[in-house]
Amino acid sequence: MIGTFSTLYEKGFLVKLLRTLSVCFLALALSACGFLGKNTPATPSPEATHYSAPKLYAYPFALQKTLNADIHTRFKTSEIFFETSGQLKSDNHSISLTFTANNQVIWLIEYNGETINEVRTSEIPEEFQAQDLLRDLTLSLWPEAAISRQLKNSRLIQTDLERSVVDEGNKPLIRVTYSMGASTNLPNGRIIVDNFVQAYQLVLDCKRNF
Repeated sequence: MIGTFSTLYEKGFLVKLLRTLSVCFLALALSACGFLGKNTPATPSPEATHYSAPKLYAYPFALQKTLNADIHTRFKTSEIFFETSGQLKSDNHSISLTFTANNQVIWLIEYNGETINEVRTSEIPEEFQAQDLLRDLTLSLWPEAAISRQLKNSRLIQTDLERSVVDEGNKPLIRVTYSMGASTNLPNGRIIVDNFVQAYQLVLDCKRNF
């Protein structure tokens, strides 16, 4: 009788032990799965990776001519409208932009092909950056070859009254349109820059000082 009870006790203990071990292994397995899941890197969206505004530099020597023009500038986003008048000057060595309001200089930009020197007042919206303005002027007025050689993962499409930079999937990044006498060779009229990546429009009413 004692032997039978002992055997039954041992069997019951063994069953409980096996159940306990099974629960432990299951808990460890779930923990491992959760750990691996949290550390699995997310795959970035290809569109988010490639859909960025092109980088263009307004190298003065690449312009291949001198410029002296008055420019009335309007910068627009869904929340901002900023308007000012200024002057653009460029030669083979440097490019300068001077914007005024009430006969006071509110924004001065100088670029020598290497460094952008800038003095700006609080009147200039933070979203309106010197490097973006120089890029837009480059795309608007510099020779086609000077632009194309700088583009990476994108290309320039040009017609008589329009220039566009598109990505590898032909998605437009920036579009420049010319009207009222303006063209890629003549800053004398209206130039409109639509930046689809940064969601702004820049309108330049230009009058060249011959």
